[in-house]
Amino acid sequence: GTATCTGFGIPWSEENDSKGTDCKIVFDRSSAHFKDSVTPVDVKVSYAITYTASDGATGTMDTHTTSTTTTIPVAEIQTIIVRPTEQP
Repeated sequence: GTATCTGFGIPWSEENDSKGTDCKIVFDRSSAHFKDSVTPVDVKVSYAITYTASDGATGTMDTHTTSTTTTIPVAEIQTIIVRPTEQP
């Protein structure tokens, strides 16, 4: 899958789970075919840095990039579409 982010996302917790996030990855298949049944995920974040000091000085710094690789299990959900009925 490819990540789509409109912000930094929020850390996962049971409380935050229902809130959703502004950063998501949609996978097109489960992890069943990978070693240990987990999907490797490479994460890379780049920051453009500007600053304003207490004395009024301003400036920019070199872009800072950090990256890591982790693994997550990806489950599969299957659905069957049937002919619609007039019942709600």
